[in-house]
Amino acid sequence: MTSCKLFIKKLINDSRELQKEIVNEGKGSHNIKEFYQKNHRWTEGLISASKVVAYSAKMLVDSADQVVTGKAEFATIIVASQEIAAATAQLVAASKVKANTKSTKLGPLLKSSKLVNKATGDVIATTKN
Repeated sequence: MTSCKLFIKKLINDSRELQKEIVNEGKGSHNIKEFYQKNHRWTEGLISASKVVAYSAKMLVDSADQVVTGKAEFATIIVASQEIAAATAQLVAASKVKANTKSTKLGPLLKSSKLVNKATGDVIATTKN
């Protein structure tokens, strides 16, 4: 679980760095407050999307604890992991759309997203056993 938290923290930091790069290149809004302003869920741009991943991971941890203690069914873990996968996919898609094709910050974010997905799978496997 610790690795999952570390990877999510890195994902948030990577999304913050990519967002700065996008705004500095003029591809995003002129300032970070205007970045993705049209959708209230994206008020902080890519950072908002990475926070959804973090929130979903908290749901996964809570679900895993409940399953281990017999207070919930294993299906709750599957639902939480699907939330993480969906939120991560949305973050990656938005990042690819907004980032410059020669971005130096996109690669680290993509790597972090893969690590988050792998760590999520590890949590599921550990809980299942």
